[in-house]
Amino acid sequence: AAWSPCGGFVAMASADKKIKIFSVQTGVVRHTLIAHTDAVISLAWGLGDVLASGSRDKTVIIWDPETGKVKKVLEGHTDRVLSIAFSPDDRYIISGSRDRSAWLWDLANESKSKQLLVLTEWLFAVAFSPNNTQVALGSRRRVLIMHVFSDDDRMDVTIKVRGGVVGLSFSPEGDILAMGGW
Repeated sequence: AAWSPCGGFVAMASADKKIKIFSVQTGVVRHTLIAHTDAVISLAWGLGDVLASGSRDKTVIIWDPETGKVKKVLEGHTDRVLSIAFSPDDRYIISGSRDRSAWLWDLANESKSKQLLVLTEWLFAVAFSPNNTQVALGSRRRVLIMHVFSDDDRMDVTIKVRGGVVGLSFSPEGDILAMGGW
């Protein structure tokens, strides 16, 4: 589930390949979004009231939640998309997958996307820093924090963890990274 930035809507994903957007005030389904060909696993809202979904069908879909229509389909992963996050300026999406890769998608320039890295384990969680310079990637054994817009894509920090990291969130100042897992 994911809350819209305005707080007026909540999107719910399901194994039936559908996403339902509910009005928080009325509880009524505003839209049922149908385009994925397999279960929807992850959701993220952008600040511009745009919704992204990741699925077992290996795609990320960008939706217009006002109309319920597909804006873009992003393809590149070779296994299910487990996590997605918008950059603070809504220009980029990062996705993590069971294929052990993270992709950075440039939404302003459809022809530009890049595979950030391939690990030896699934990427369960992804997050952008509030200043839009770093991403955090969470897997079963580690959290990686890296600069994504530098030429060398260097790793800044690697944190070893026990159990998987399934949730990541930077503090508003970007100086603290919260992690949740099992």
